[in-house]
This record gives sequence, structure tokens and C-alpha cells, in this order.
Amino acid sequence: MSKEERAIHELRVLYERERGTGHMNPGGELANRRVALLKQARDWESAEMRRGAADLIRETLEWIPWGGNKEKRAERARELEEMRTK
Repeated sequence: MSKEERAIHELRVLYERERGTGHMNPGGELANRRVALLKQARDWESAEMRRGAADLIRETLEWIPWGGNKEKRAERARELEEMRTK
């Protein structure tokens, strides 16, 4: 498993575990790891891996929306969209 695949897989496992418990914590580990993946995946060479990360991040947003102020949320949304189209 590549480092990109592993990073996506680890977030997927965490996301499924938290959804399974019904525990939603906007400032918790899932939210923090999601932001970390967003920052990390922006620079991946593989467009396919960037899109995979972006798709998973979008899926997690259905469970826990972005935190922070309006500008920070807009910046993250823009970064996420760039990952999908870059």
C-alpha cells in the first residue's frame, strides 16, 4: 500500500468507526485528521489519489461540516475543489 493509499485508508477507518458509534465531534480526531489529509494530499503527484482523498473528505463533510470561521471554511472548500480538478 502506498503512503497515499495508507493515508486515505486510515481516514476511512476512523470515519467509519466514528459513524458507527454515532459520536460526532466537530473538533475531534476525525476533523483534525481530515484537515491534515487535505494539506498533505494537495501535493500528491497522482491525480487519482488526490481525487480519492478529496472524495473521502467530501463524504466526511456530510457527517461533520468544516469548523472555523467563514473565511477558513471557504479556503478549505476551495482547496478541496482544486484537489479534484488539478
